[in-house]
Amino acid sequence: MAVRSQGDLWFPLEVPLNADRVTMIRALVAQVQRIVIVAYPPAALSRAATHSTSMQGFPDHVRAFVDRERWTFAKTMPEWPHEYLVRSRVDETLFEAAVVHIRAYGYEGRFYLRPITYFEEDDWVYWTMGAPIAETTIINRCRREDTYEARGKAGTLPT
Repeated sequence: MAVRSQGDLWFPLEVPLNADRVTMIRALVAQVQRIVIVAYPPAALSRAATHSTSMQGFPDHVRAFVDRERWTFAKTMPEWPHEYLVRSRVDETLFEAAVVHIRAYGYEGRFYLRPITYFEEDDWVYWTMGAPIAETTIINRCRREDTYEARGKAGTLPT
């Protein structure tokens, strides 16, 4: 897939010909996102001992996106208070940028036995369920004190 040239890696990108501008851009962005995830897997960027701050905060445009969107409280899981955004209800480009950032700069944690990539910023913890970026439809977030890790330490896990 990649071609090595003078110490650099070159990735061929498939550009859909005779497609509208938006389709072409989305196709290219999706390919670049896959390359970024391969080049910088979340495990390589995981934080070692502490989860108090993320390695790199949200870029300004993603920060504005998560701050301005109306998050929906997850009524089906009241024992695990959290909110979510649905891809089809928000700007898709900004949604994907948030997903890529969460996965690239987050850390691996657990929800019971399930590994999840979490990203923390400003007392909020963000995550997705790990589907490929193009198939990810939900971004979740909760307050730091409502995470599995924090509740396990506090002895307040649901029974």
